[in-house]
Amino acid sequence: MQYKKYRAFKIGVVIALAITISSFVSAGDFVVPLIAFVVAVAIVFFASRKVDQIQNDERVEKIGGKAARWVLTVLALGGAGASIVFTALAKNYPALQIPAYIASGVVWFVLVGYSVLFYLFNRRGE
Repeated sequence: MQYKKYRAFKIGVVIALAITISSFVSAGDFVVPLIAFVVAVAIVFFASRKVDQIQNDERVEKIGGKAARWVLTVLALGGAGASIVFTALAKNYPALQIPAYIASGVVWFVLVGYSVLFYLFNRRGE
């Protein structure tokens, strides 16, 4: 399989997985989405083994790193802002305290995870 076909196949699997998960979760079923996720991961894994060649150069890695940094920045700023807003509004609407904790927890987990992985990769010289 050519790499372009593999990428299109992988996007198709992700779209099918998103439709499956959203429809079953909306219906209140949480078991089928877990099974669908495992099956989708297995399908993509086995399809990746059939790829003839993977084109990966420095430009792709640089663009991927830049995109990841932008996503990290937007997630951290958006999550921190949401946490602050939800915490401020929680005085009048106590139900917003839980989303505030979740937003701050996600931001904390992402930033700590990034810092640990950056340290480990930098230490290994990658």
